[in-house]
Amino acid sequence: MTSSTTSAALEYFDSGHQPPDALPAADPLRLPPVHKRYPSARRRPLPDRPDPRDAEPVRRLSWLLHRAAGLTRMRWMSGIMPLGLGSPAARRRLLSPGRTAAASGSRYPVEFYLAHPALDGLPAGLSHYDPVHHALEHLRADDGRHLVTPLLAEPPAREPEFVLLLGSVLWRNMAKYGVFGYRLQSLDAGVAAAQTVAAAEATGLTATVHLRYEDAALDELLGLSSFAESVFAVITLHRPDAPAAAPSTRRRAEVPAAEPDPMPITEVPALAEAAALHAAIRRAAPGDFGDRPAPWPLPDGPRHALPRAALDLADGFPGRRTAYGFRPAPVPERTLAALLATAGTPVAGVEVPVQLAGLLQRVPEVETGAYLYDAEAHALTGTRRADAVPDVLAAAKSPMLADECRTATAVLAVCGDPRSGVERCGDRWYRAQNIAAGATAQRIALAAAAVGLESHVHCDFDPEGVRSALGLTTGPLQPLVLVTVGPRAPDRTDPHLPLRAGF
Repeated sequence: MTSSTTSAALEYFDSGHQPPDALPAADPLRLPPVHKRYPSARRRPLPDRPDPRDAEPVRRLSWLLHRAAGLTRMRWMSGIMPLGLGSPAARRRLLSPGRTAAASGSRYPVEFYLAHPALDGLPAGLSHYDPVHHALEHLRADDGRHLVTPLLAEPPAREPEFVLLLGSVLWRNMAKYGVFGYRLQSLDAGVAAAQTVAAAEATGLTATVHLRYEDAALDELLGLSSFAESVFAVITLHRPDAPAAAPSTRRRAEVPAAEPDPMPITEVPALAEAAALHAAIRRAAPGDFGDRPAPWPLPDGPRHALPRAALDLADGFPGRRTAYGFRPAPVPERTLAALLATAGTPVAGVEVPVQLAGLLQRVPEVETGAYLYDAEAHALTGTRRADAVPDVLAAAKSPMLADECRTATAVLAVCGDPRSGVERCGDRWYRAQNIAAGATAQRIALAAAAVGLESHVHCDFDPEGVRSALGLTTGPLQPLVLVTVGPRAPDRTDPHLPLRAGF
């Protein structure tokens, strides 16, 4: 690791990492599309009405892809405002397709690619998932699993049934958010990874996320222009009885052209800082994170043991959506305990740790205040009392977030120590830290939906303000993303119409 490699992430951390006070000007009607297609590729429509436990692998795969990245609902953008002030004249009556996993500004920068054996009607190879038509588009022949796994820093010992590659279309997000978009895309990749892992587990597969690999080789394998779209995560999926991994093969051929062709961020001078960070991560591929760091020491403070409780994340798939406020009603301690226990479980393969902190209120058995969650002991450690509430509201950068913090049961902060990690392990740690934070945020959102609560993932806050409000200033932890959680308020969410796979 060199000082020049390290400096790209540290420079970004001190500038582009920070949420802007105002978004760059962008015409919503001229933003790039949120999906792409390969018109000349051989297509294989996936089965309609799939089942996660179907005996046919292709039907299980159909269910998995639909729950991981498919269009699951139509959302009526009714113009709900954070304080209920939207007028009929101001509302945009617009239908927008939604997915099970959230994405920053509904930009959905993550594209899904599948390395697979021969499937019914599709030869072995590498394919792109088209969520609009719920179909696979065949990009490359030969068993794609054997092309991808040798490029991982830690190839699996057993042969995967499938390998998913999550590519991030850089301009799709940065056209709206500017240089800050690189951080958001890392979070979005984590959200997509956690959603995929939960969907895979529902089908009986075990999933492992890989964040260290040969970036340039994987991008080339998929035919990607690396500063337009690049692989941010790889997920290997295994059956319990999977055989030992087979020898690898390396083939090269042309990949069909995609439409639309995304613009490289190197062509936008205002995005130079994000391009420099992306280049530094690629130069040091696959990276080395060393041994997993020890857990952060918890401060001395009042301890509150939580009751043991569990839930199934898949139960949250139908109800996960974005809310813009909550009904300020009591939530039982056992409900909170189940949510925290599930959200605090690390995603397999994600080597970068995160720490949950947050503001809790209207949980009758828990005193209002700020806490750190000790996942190992399943307990809360108090860091501030009820005086934390106004300080959390003051750290919001939008009226919407401030109102949600006022009505939420929990304002959960997914924290990490990106600066120390970059200094120790290099630039790749920064992206991996945010991917890990995004994965935990999605687990919070799914767990909330599974227990009948609503949620909203946020980055529109002052990191130092939230850090101070939660009583974290004496340690290295930095809030990376907030998730507000609370009981449903029917007037604080847009109407949704569920969609089935293959509609």
